[in-house]
Amino acid sequence: MKTAYAYARFSSDNQREESIDAQVRAIMEYAAREDIHVLRVYKDEAFSARTDRRPAFQELFGIIKEHPADLLIVHKLDRFARNRADAAFYRQKLKEAGMKLVSVLERLDDSPESIIMEGILESMNEYYSANLARETKKGMRENAMKGVRNGGKAPIGYMIEKQHLIPNKDADKVKELFMMYADGASYKEMTEFSGIDARNIYNIFNNQVYLGHLVSGDIIFKNAHTALVDQETWDLCQKRLKAHLNAANRARVNYLLSGVIICGSCGKRMHGYTSNGHSYYGCRTRGCKNYRKKDLEERVINELQKAFVPTAEIKAKFYRLVCDKVNNRAKIEEANKANSALSKRISKLLNAVQYADAESAEYLLNQVKDLKSQMVKVPKPVEVSKEACDALIDTFSNISEMSDEEKKSILRQTLDCIIVKEDSVDLVINRHRGLYVTITKGRI
Repeated sequence: MKTAYAYARFSSDNQREESIDAQVRAIMEYAAREDIHVLRVYKDEAFSARTDRRPAFQELFGIIKEHPADLLIVHKLDRFARNRADAAFYRQKLKEAGMKLVSVLERLDDSPESIIMEGILESMNEYYSANLARETKKGMRENAMKGVRNGGKAPIGYMIEKQHLIPNKDADKVKELFMMYADGASYKEMTEFSGIDARNIYNIFNNQVYLGHLVSGDIIFKNAHTALVDQETWDLCQKRLKAHLNAANRARVNYLLSGVIICGSCGKRMHGYTSNGHSYYGCRTRGCKNYRKKDLEERVINELQKAFVPTAEIKAKFYRLVCDKVNNRAKIEEANKANSALSKRISKLLNAVQYADAESAEYLLNQVKDLKSQMVKVPKPVEVSKEACDALIDTFSNISEMSDEEKKSILRQTLDCIIVKEDSVDLVINRHRGLYVTITKGRI
């Protein structure tokens, strides 16, 4: 029989978190099904997983040094860690102790496909964040429609009175900055005039609040408050900003592998640079080889695309994982169980009322009223788009067709690092599990 430790965590600042009891119950049920003996359960209440400074968590990792088990079981991966650096560090600690991390809800194996999916789940916020923020955004939009500011400091040139933006003593200064920029003034001239640093001046020129607009998501509410710049001057400033941006983009080389590429000779980080009109990757160690940017990036993208083929089975598994994450299945089950138990007690009391005298009946009905007040509101399941999930997974089979920014994002959420050697390249999907893809086709 395998042995395991269990770890559960509750973050009090997040109302969507499962209770400790629900997590532990799910872990114990899983252990019973899989014939696993749980040696001890560690619990952290009201501690975020964004930090590893959690008492029970640290006690657990102190214990496994001398008394390791076969497994560490958590209800979901985010109970273990939300910080990917911490997750990698403590996974290595488990590996050194000969232990494996197991998630009850996210049943992932050690295949490249599963570990890539795990990486997506750790960095995926689209569904989860959208679901959490839906009602908040509705309220924010209602406020914006009424010209009411949704919190935060007032922009330069405004003050807040009764939740509305009103021009203040700096308003004339902001108006003059727009006029100066439209007339061709430099940031140095504008900084000397206003005493505002260049970064804040740039932010002023990009903020539609100065047109009198309030923005909520992708919706703009016009004439919400007094404007500090007219439309004609605003358009002239935007034209100049765009020209500067285009010039900067033409001069910039986008290095897709920056931040994840490591020299296989000296172990140092490699960086992108341009020499004699050609772009390269290289480290700062004398004697180490440099590599052509175009050749290396093409090889990495092609091999990563071949390493992961999203089959129907993988898509189905990923869809289930996303549904569980979005709808917090454990919380719904816990609420249903609690309500079911309360309903049974209410039924018994109501049955007793018909045989009771007036005084007893009143007492029993008050108990029924109290129990009804304890009923938990069960959140309605959110429908997750199967097509959207499939499209997200399909990005891995179409990575070569993406924009440079999309490619860079995929590389960072998929790979721990890329180790470049003279005759091969290792695409390290998870260094702590020893999972990587080696490119050996010819010299790079």
